[in-house]
Amino acid sequence: MMTNGPSPRELFNTWLRVLTITGESGKTPQQKMKLVAQVNDPEKIHIQLETPLSVRDRHELDAAIDAVRSRQSRQAGVHLVIESYQMSWLGDGTGQTPSEIIQRLALAVEADLPPETQ
Repeated sequence: MMTNGPSPRELFNTWLRVLTITGESGKTPQQKMKLVAQVNDPEKIHIQLETPLSVRDRHELDAAIDAVRSRQSRQAGVHLVIESYQMSWLGDGTGQTPSEIIQRLALAVEADLPPETQ
């Protein structure tokens, strides 16, 4: 059985932490990625299987999960670079600091997110 994963609010909070790091000046993309990894725990996927896996199937499953993680890591790096440019250009256009932009965005999105359910 697989879990449903993070809620929209949890996903937003994770992205907001990334965006906050993105807005920091004076750091390289590699430094920012390291910070992101420190503040956001990697998502864990839990799979419960009822049939024992063969060694080959276990290796295939491990390889598939590793490939997905690698792709997500590369994708996050690209998003980090793009969001850095967007934050910079938005700040240039509005005269707002990255902190002001993030705060305004957080308030707007927070109002649109459904409430957490237990």
